[in-house]
Amino acid sequence: MKQKILSLIIILMAGAQPLFPFEWEEDTLTKEVDFSEEVDDVVQDGDAWCVYASMEAVDGTEQCTHCFNYIHNFLVGKDYNVYGSSYIPDDKYKAAMEMFNNNSNSTCTSKETFSKFGVAGGDNRFFESEGYNNVSGTTFAKQLMNPNEYISSPVLLQKADGEFGHCVVFVRSQYYNKDWYDRSSSITIMDPSDGHIHDISWDDLMSYDAVYSK
Repeated sequence: MKQKILSLIIILMAGAQPLFPFEWEEDTLTKEVDFSEEVDDVVQDGDAWCVYASMEAVDGTEQCTHCFNYIHNFLVGKDYNVYGSSYIPDDKYKAAMEMFNNNSNSTCTSKETFSKFGVAGGDNRFFESEGYNNVSGTTFAKQLMNPNEYISSPVLLQKADGEFGHCVVFVRSQYYNKDWYDRSSSITIMDPSDGHIHDISWDDLMSYDAVYSK
């Protein structure tokens, strides 16, 4: 009787084994870019200060100082409201510029006054004046995928949205199995609208219109 039971157990165990052994396919990390240690979490201090905050996250210079640089280099001397009166009423724009001319530190001491003084039209000249170079989207994509390509510093990403735009900081990417749609592939950014890290898709990344590298 014992022998019959033992034989039955052996048969059941043998039947539990798969007919064809299943092999898990290992993920292959094709390329990783990681600036996690070089990008700070920064919340923008003004409604339109995403560019200044993104720069602060990368270079450590206070966003109010970047705002000063923009106004000083690109707005002072102009006799019209570059933002349009529907966004900043002309009287408020004029009052803010008078304050700026009388107090060069006002972008830091009166941030609310300059809250909407962002980079008008995503002016490339401002990025260049702050030491950021424009990089083509094609080049950036290759740098994220090709192990032989090198990215030397964190990257700012800018997207137009109607009359306005938004700027974020690229933080990290992991490119697995030469496929951005692979479940293991990932892309993260720091969004100054809330100062948090967010995961985005490859399609989201490619929707940004301009790329700037320090």
